[in-house]
Amino acid sequence: MIMEEIGQIRKDIERESIWLDPNDTKSTWIWVKTLQFKGNFVRYKDKLDHPLKGLNLAKDVFFLYIQMNFQREAFQHLENTFLSIDATHNCT
Repeated sequence: MIMEEIGQIRKDIERESIWLDPNDTKSTWIWVKTLQFKGNFVRYKDKLDHPLKGLNLAKDVFFLYIQMNFQREAFQHLENTFLSIDATHNCT
């Protein structure tokens, strides 16, 4: 077995636990529902959905906001001494 084969096997194993459906839209929706069920704060807008009320978003934009429970708890506990960092990916 060569390193490339090992790398491919690793990717396949990771894909099984991350990629929950062959359709990316369905896979993302499953992640959204799973995270929400666990009590995390999640807001999701598919490119085909109407913009979220109160947000000035384009109609064809994909939007995913996740605040995990531990992040919300830290924010509530630390109040105004909390530093938050935005991590925006693939933004044009």
